[in-house]
Amino acid sequence: MKNAILRLTALLLVTGSLAAKADIITYDILWTGDAGSTMTGLFTYDDSAEADNWVRDRDSELLSLALSTTDFGGASWTWPGANADPFNFNFDVLNEELPVNGNTGGTEAQFWNAGGGIGLGYRANDTRSALFINGQFQELTASIVTTRQEVAVPEPGTLALLGIGIAAMGFVRRRKRT
Repeated sequence: MKNAILRLTALLLVTGSLAAKADIITYDILWTGDAGSTMTGLFTYDDSAEADNWVRDRDSELLSLALSTTDFGGASWTWPGANADPFNFNFDVLNEELPVNGNTGGTEAQFWNAGGGIGLGYRANDTRSALFINGQFQELTASIVTTRQEVAVPEPGTLALLGIGIAAMGFVRRRKRT
């Protein structure tokens, strides 16, 4: 029995010390513009699929994007599932920012439901930054801020200590019986 408890303790220590890795990453989106106008949302991507420090819709790393606003009569938009043609999403993982300085169809710009579609859209490139609400655009003077959501993951060491404690209590109880 003693050997079984030692093996269990060793197993708990080894598995408990392995680093936990969350592959799904979520960022909040916030844009605040003139006269207090706001757009909020979030996007998620698969970190295990991200290989080049960029998240791009065309690389299948982007999993979802959702936007909403209470301004201009209110509007929302979600991808996938909404009419998103054309759609161009680019996120720089290292700098944690959405680039907004290139051609609308290129890798340094954004174009989300901004082609006259229903709901909320966003366009940012070297010539214009604007919100699109049901096909009508509102020029922007501010840029979008992204903030990574932190996910609470139990510490592996805590789980290992808990396992050792339970094993020790069982061992002490067994010794008292004999």
